[in-house]
Amino acid sequence: MADAFSAGTQELLRGGLLRDAMKWSSSELDDLIDMARSQETSRLRLVGMEMLLRLYMRGDTTGDLTEALHAETRGEK
Repeated sequence: MADAFSAGTQELLRGGLLRDAMKWSSSELDDLIDMARSQETSRLRLVGMEMLLRLYMRGDTTGDLTEALHAETRGEK
């Protein structure tokens, strides 16, 4: 899979459910986002966990997640 496929999606972690569940501080989250930005495997795992939490804990739809992913890759909020 090309790295460009998931590039930018690590920003979903900011203010996300995974941060709250793991009780990460702001500096820990920044470090993890930097790691996810540079390592595709870490990015896919972390963003995947965030997406599962959004689906099953917050009730987001697959359409909501798809739009959020597309918005992040385009640099929109």
